[in-house]
Amino acid sequence: MIHIYLTRILYHFFLGVLLKKNDIIFFFKYNYLIPINLYLKYNSIYKSQALMDICVVDNIGDLSRFELTYSLILKTNRIFLKTTISSRKFILSLSGIYASAI
Repeated sequence: MIHIYLTRILYHFFLGVLLKKNDIIFFFKYNYLIPINLYLKYNSIYKSQALMDICVVDNIGDLSRFELTYSLILKTNRIFLKTTISSRKFILSLSGIYASAI
């Protein structure tokens, strides 16, 4: 149920969704990082409890060189937010939303 509601609300932010048991993996456009995390943190239904991990993979030679993965914990699910970004772009910090992002 949570999967269906979440995908309907945030559909235009995402490039794709992958569901695995209690895990949800969202592929999103890098410039929507802040709105997506604000929604997941402050929405009364989801209230993400913590940003657990930020992982970066450097794909040397690719046009979208960096692959970023953010791992969030909700009440009953883990959500992974994945995006790619080129070396000439920048991405904003989540430190204003999650203290663990500092």
